Amino acid sequence: MDLHIAVAQIESSNGNIKANLESIKNVVSSVSADLYVFPELFLTGYSVNDLIYRFALAIDSNPIKELQQIASKNRIGIIVGFPEYSDNGDLYYNY
Repeated sequence: MDLHIAVAQIESSNGNIKANLESIKNVVSSVSADLYVFPELFLTGYSVNDLIYRFALAIDSNPIKELQQIASKNRIGIIVGFPEYSDNGDLYYNY
């Protein structure tokens, strides 16, 4: 069995999670692969700096659920970085 991996080295939109989700959808719909890998902090944008707490996401947030739906519908894997809140509201350091 072959595994086709798409590495998407594309620019994200800082603080615009909706636009970044659309970019993910565009890549998934235009490139055939089993696994899609996006850059560090792609979902929120890399340069959110002091606003990281504003854009951090819980693992059960709507954008993450949307990624899960895209992956499930297309029977693919998606690796994407984002700042994540823990269950107790702390920000995980490694994202």
